[in-house]
Amino acid sequence: MSKNLPLHDWHASNRAKFTDVAGFAVPSAYNTLENEYGVLRNGVGVTDMCHHARIRVEGKGAEKFLEDLVTISVEGMLPNRARYTYFCNNRGGIIDGVLLYKDENFFLIFSNGDCRQRLLDWMAEQQDRLGHNDVQVIDASNTQRQVAILGPQSQGLYERLFSSSAPKLEAGEGHGLSIGSARVLVIRRTNRGINGYDLVTGNVFLGDVWERIQESARTVGARPVGTNSLEVLRVERGVPAMGYEMDEDTTPLEADQASFVDFHKKRFCGRRAMMHSTTSEFSRTLCALRIDADQPPRPGSPILFDGMNIGRLTTAVPSPIHRSIIGLGFVNAVKASPGTHLLVQDMEDASIVHLAETMRPGQMPR
Repeated sequence: MSKNLPLHDWHASNRAKFTDVAGFAVPSAYNTLENEYGVLRNGVGVTDMCHHARIRVEGKGAEKFLEDLVTISVEGMLPNRARYTYFCNNRGGIIDGVLLYKDENFFLIFSNGDCRQRLLDWMAEQQDRLGHNDVQVIDASNTQRQVAILGPQSQGLYERLFSSSAPKLEAGEGHGLSIGSARVLVIRRTNRGINGYDLVTGNVFLGDVWERIQESARTVGARPVGTNSLEVLRVERGVPAMGYEMDEDTTPLEADQASFVDFHKKRFCGRRAMMHSTTSEFSRTLCALRIDADQPPRPGSPILFDGMNIGRLTTAVPSPIHRSIIGLGFVNAVKASPGTHLLVQDMEDASIVHLAETMRPGQMPR
């Protein structure tokens, strides 16, 4: 049975529908998909992210420890900055894709809730293997809570919430601010995915912070949004997700995430395996698909070319702005050219499209 998040009663009283994510009952929608999708495309939405994991890494050797593990250069990060990166196994397979924030005194990892325990266990193994006894890895998921304000108008809500004199944060920049008596770490999202701000506060302050967000939200027309609309935006932007496009048998390079892998680093887990893979042609690559179907085909459906199985569908969602099904899937790299005609599950017509095409502006259906 799914566990309730701290804000469950608020969500239920606002007619949220729930789905299970990482063992928690998480709001999937408060309104129609078209309504919430339009909010995220054109306005600003507010969402509960407490089901995600937050892992704190501190101690004298914290920076060196993370430098040995993740795919970006931690030593090159400035304080109060966040970057997206990957934890990989020795084969280059993805253990988790995370947002890594560097504070003056510690690091904070924003992880997928489904990967929380696996990542904690793996980090403990690496800590023992590498002999980093001067590092503390702390699961802060239940003491530090997270919500987000998302969409092209999110800066207006941010300024309303913290006053117009609040610092203008750059993408990936963080700052400690106050809402009433609560201290809040605010991080402006990086250019990966949906624009907006993540807000992290202590568990005891979450209720008050959420209510103040809702008060400010009403003045700027912001609305709560659930996971359904967020998933559509994710797929349209071609952002891979753990459990769908990413797993321990998939490298960041195969998932089209090479920009988050720094091969100038002399060491990180999986580097050797990924370096070797760059010298040979990938057998598969992640592509965006437009599918001619009334309903999204199930994940895992085979992708066919001239009757031959060349890949599998990982995700498919209805896109209100395009009035069609948009999906992501791995296909044979030789066939991964935009415009290539395919079949999904031997029934649905599909074609490979540029990711930019799935993101282009369009008129929302009325």
